[in-house]
Amino acid sequence: MTPTTETFRTVIQLPEYPFSITHSDRLLCIGSCFAGTIGDRLAEHKFQTLVHPLGILFNPLSIAESLQRITGADEPGEESLFFREECWHSYDFHSSFSHPDKGTCLRQMLEGLEHAREFVRKTDFLIITLGTIVAYRLKTNGKIVANCHKMPSDTFEKQIIPIEESREAIEKALQGIRSLRPDIRCIITVSPVRHIRSGFTENSYSKACLRVLCQQLVERHDWIHYFPAYEIVTDDLRDYRFYASDRVHPSEEAAGYIWQCFSESMFSEDTRELNRRIAGIEAAFRHRPLFPQSGSHRLFCRRSLEALEELQSGHPELDFTEERGHFERNMQ
Repeated sequence: MTPTTETFRTVIQLPEYPFSITHSDRLLCIGSCFAGTIGDRLAEHKFQTLVHPLGILFNPLSIAESLQRITGADEPGEESLFFREECWHSYDFHSSFSHPDKGTCLRQMLEGLEHAREFVRKTDFLIITLGTIVAYRLKTNGKIVANCHKMPSDTFEKQIIPIEESREAIEKALQGIRSLRPDIRCIITVSPVRHIRSGFTENSYSKACLRVLCQQLVERHDWIHYFPAYEIVTDDLRDYRFYASDRVHPSEEAAGYIWQCFSESMFSEDTRELNRRIAGIEAAFRHRPLFPQSGSHRLFCRRSLEALEELQSGHPELDFTEERGHFERNMQ
C-alpha cells in the first residue's frame, strides 16, 4: 500500500497462506521471548499450545539443538550441570529449570523434555521466532550456549553465526521433527525485539542475516512459511510509541496489532468469530467486581456460565475448566 494523506503510513500486505489454523490444531512455539507473545495469545484463545518447552532461546543454533533434544537427541545428565549462586544450572536450559537441588534440577529438565516430546508427536504447526544471529561459545569446550546464566563475560566468546551454518542446523533439526510428524508445517519469523546491547549496527546486521535465513528456508521447503512480525513493527507501525518504556520490546498495543495481523492471515472467518466469543468469556472470567457477593454479580456469573456452556456444546475440544469453576463458585 502506498502512503497517502489519509493513512500517513505504509500498511503491510499480509501474505496468503495455503492453510488455516483451527482450534483442533496443536501448536508448538519456540524461540525468543516474542514466541511467547504469539503463543500466550494462542493459549488465551484456547488453542492447544505449548510455549517455550525448554525456555526462551535466541540464536538459531540453540533453537536447532533444542529441537533435536525434543526429537530424541542425548538427554542431559548430571555432568551437564554446574553450580552458581546457590543453584544448579544447565547452559542448554532456561533458568526456570534451575534449582538449589541437583536432582530436582535434572528431573525438571527431563520432565520438560518428555512433555515436549509427547506434544510434538501430535503437533500440527511449529512456530519458530529467531531473535539474533549472535551466539556465545564456552571458551572451555567451544559449545554454543542457550543461556549464559549471568556467568562472567570472560567465560564466553562472542560469535556471529554464519547464515549457512544456521540454515543447515535448522534444516537438520526440522528433519528430525518431520520424522515424528511428517505433515507438520513450520511458521518462522524474526523477532521485532531489538538486540541493541552491542549497538545498533550489530542489531541491524543480525536482523538482516536472520531475514536472509528465513527466506532461504522458505524457498527450499514448501512446508515452511514466513510471517512478517519484524516488518509489521519496523515498516508498518514504525514509531517509538509502539515500543515499551525500554524502547526495545514492542508495546502491548503493538503486540495486539501483530496478533490481529496473525489472525487475519492464519485464521478463517469462522475461527476469528470463535476467538471473539472466547475473548468474551475470558473477559468475564477476569472481571473483578467491587461487591463479589452482590446479586448482580451472581447473575453476571450465571449468564457467563450459560454463554460458556453454549459455546462449549459446539466446541467440546475447548478447555474451560478454570473458568467454569470460577463462575460456579461465584453464583452461590
